[in-house]
Amino acid sequence: MNSSNLEPTLRRTVWLLVLAVLSTVARGDEPRPRKGAQARGAIRGKMAKRGKARVGVDAPPACSSKRIKAPPTAAQSMPELFQRMGERFATNPARGFEGFVDELSALEGPALRGVSVPFEEERAAGRKARTEYLEKAKGQGYRIVESEERLAYLRALVDRFSARMEHRDRYSKIDVTLLGANIADGQAFPGGALVFTTALLDEPNEATVAGVVAHELAHLDRGHMVDIVRRGKLVETQFSEPGVGGITFDQMFTRQAAVFGMMFRPFRPEQEHEADCSAVTWMYLEGYDPRALAGFFERLHRRRNDAPDNPFPSFARTHPYSLDRRDHVQARLAQLQRWRPRNDLELFAENLKTLTPREVPAALK
Repeated sequence: MNSSNLEPTLRRTVWLLVLAVLSTVARGDEPRPRKGAQARGAIRGKMAKRGKARVGVDAPPACSSKRIKAPPTAAQSMPELFQRMGERFATNPARGFEGFVDELSALEGPALRGVSVPFEEERAAGRKARTEYLEKAKGQGYRIVESEERLAYLRALVDRFSARMEHRDRYSKIDVTLLGANIADGQAFPGGALVFTTALLDEPNEATVAGVVAHELAHLDRGHMVDIVRRGKLVETQFSEPGVGGITFDQMFTRQAAVFGMMFRPFRPEQEHEADCSAVTWMYLEGYDPRALAGFFERLHRRRNDAPDNPFPSFARTHPYSLDRRDHVQARLAQLQRWRPRNDLELFAENLKTLTPREVPAALK
């Protein structure tokens, strides 16, 4: 798809969404108390606070965040927001709409404040999403595989890396499902559910499998999955009960604009980078060679042909380009080697062939 053909369609879609928001604002609903709302202390903040207490003095360097930052001066009205969009198109047509979506996405943080999700609610949402995912896969000819040997192998790796999670207490039980598919992949769901494909066990070595397992667990640990539920809760509230909760017009505008950003970016490429960084770190600490994960992304690139010169605009993608992820893995590995050099990293190809997880070194028990 050519980006020059895509931009007019996206712009028309934005204007339709704007009209929907303006009609909502125009109704002038009177603020009223919002049932079950918490002013502050969203789950994600609590998780981060608990996680900091577990960080040791000799902890690895922190992962750099690629999260979208809010502009120095946020737009105060819808006309101002679209005026900026027009200015961006005038100065840089290729980045005009992307910059607009960046600004909308930057409003997500403030909009989600006070949107809390109890664990049972998160787990219920995750079960529903996993069921829908498996039903869709079934419709495409993929079936759940009940292989105790392969499931036990994957669960052993999940147990190993979940011990590295800062928020293991929230996800004390992690469900693992194996799906018969010829593409190596993994998927995390809210509440602590993971789905892996049988093709993942056809990869060259255990380090690759370990990297994919660690990546999916990192999505849980970093709060990415609970954020999806929180976004859904915000969207549902905004369109079913607009203007409730005693919020001001500015707060309502921020939430409505953030909802637009969520529609355009339902998934966050920057979160994939964050999960990759955690996965590389855990692999390194466990003695797995993260270059196996870099090789996985190279194979993914060849399969998808998703080079950076692909005409599909990156802002509309759910994942970063595979070669970007490979470079990110290599950069993180170099950073860890500077932090604590080691020359004992291995791929453990034989362990995968025999479906025998490598033993945990005594120093790590």
